[in-house]
Amino acid sequence: MREELPGDERVEFWRRRRDLSSDDLADGDPGDSVHEIAAVLRIDVPLLMGRDPQPQPLDVSDPIGENLDRVREFLERTDAMGPGPGTAVPSLAAITMMLRDAWQAYSHAEYDTLMAALPRLLRGAAVSDRTRAGGPEGPEASRLLSQAYQVTAAALRKLGEYHLSWLTADRAIEAAGRGRDRLLAATAARFVSAALLAIGRPAAAFNLTMAVTRAFPASSGPDPVIGGSLLLQSAAAAARMGDTAATRSLLSSAGAVATRLGCDADRYWTRFGPTAVELSRASAAVDLGDGGHAISVHHRLPPARLDDLPREQHAGHYLTLARAYLQVGGIGRAARALDTSTRIAPGEAHSPLHQAIRLQIGTA
Repeated sequence: MREELPGDERVEFWRRRRDLSSDDLADGDPGDSVHEIAAVLRIDVPLLMGRDPQPQPLDVSDPIGENLDRVREFLERTDAMGPGPGTAVPSLAAITMMLRDAWQAYSHAEYDTLMAALPRLLRGAAVSDRTRAGGPEGPEASRLLSQAYQVTAAALRKLGEYHLSWLTADRAIEAAGRGRDRLLAATAARFVSAALLAIGRPAAAFNLTMAVTRAFPASSGPDPVIGGSLLLQSAAAAARMGDTAATRSLLSSAGAVATRLGCDADRYWTRFGPTAVELSRASAAVDLGDGGHAISVHHRLPPARLDDLPREQHAGHYLTLARAYLQVGGIGRAARALDTSTRIAPGEAHSPLHQAIRLQIGTA
């Protein structure tokens, strides 16, 4: 799928940031290809577009497409969420196990396995929530439904279904509210923010996460993992807006929380700690157009810390590194970083970001 051309204001913004004259841009003969324009401006396509890349059409033989349609149909049909005649209501323990397996598939970047599992998980969690509503198990059923929506939102964003990811994450917030779990609602807000960033609405993403961050201050709040993660999400939004000062301030605050925490820890399938902060520093640098700084961050990360990451995060960092090398003109190193990402997690080839980087390297 061909990317639409960026708006003139974004091209002009990056022309000035790169200290290029109008003649320099014209001399580069970028033509009508977004990849050629990005190459002349010495940035990568996602940065030029100001949003996540559009997905390429799935191959007709790719089972992810069929399961994606099933997930989409479920989310669009409210009648599918209730128990039908003779419907078996899964136990909370069974839903918990399905949820654990789904998150593990996501962390391993096994998106074909994940998409095959999501329709059953979503229906089971929704039926459980409606059946148990008003009873003693009602809040826990709602919390499990919120988590099912969150892993679905994560998968949809990974596959380029950004608006559907936004809708699903919003439902996760509502379910967490019924489950009376404010921390779970805060994690769901991160997925809403991520979806907003993906469609090119960084100001809305920033305002959302900052509002939630103020409700859960990482320094004194009930959970440093959630509070620190909100700071990182806010920093990502600030970087997308081009606000260097706010990005650095938020990353510094997150770094202080991570130092107090002392290690990388998980809460509600959210990972935060010193390594997460460094990964965010690299990603934010790329979104600010400073690929050189992102490469420096990568080189100071001990390989052992990268190897300890879930495969989805590990591979994602090498996509960030590939973007960084594209920004400094290191096409060969960008290709090697992309190959490393693919080797770590072959499933990342389904990601529109992976596809866009591969196309840009191929046309360089």
